[in-house]
Amino acid sequence: MMFSQSFFPEVRETLNDLERLFHEQNQLDLKDKIAALYLFKLGRAKNSADLARIIGQDVTTIEQWLEIYSRQGLKALLTI
Repeated sequence: MMFSQSFFPEVRETLNDLERLFHEQNQLDLKDKIAALYLFKLGRAKNSADLARIIGQDVTTIEQWLEIYSRQGLKALLTI
């Protein structure tokens, strides 16, 4: 099931936690995933198209990330 561009799961981590995780990462793909959650929680992105444009990823990729995060959480998102 793919989410519409207006759907966002509730981001359970705090901004501080996401910022810390972002700085701990060495892999760009993991930084992008954390940044997507951070930017949404911060209110900088209103939908997956916004995130795709800001991060430089395809909308389909962002929607896949959001689906994984929604169903399985951050740990699963960071292991794909």
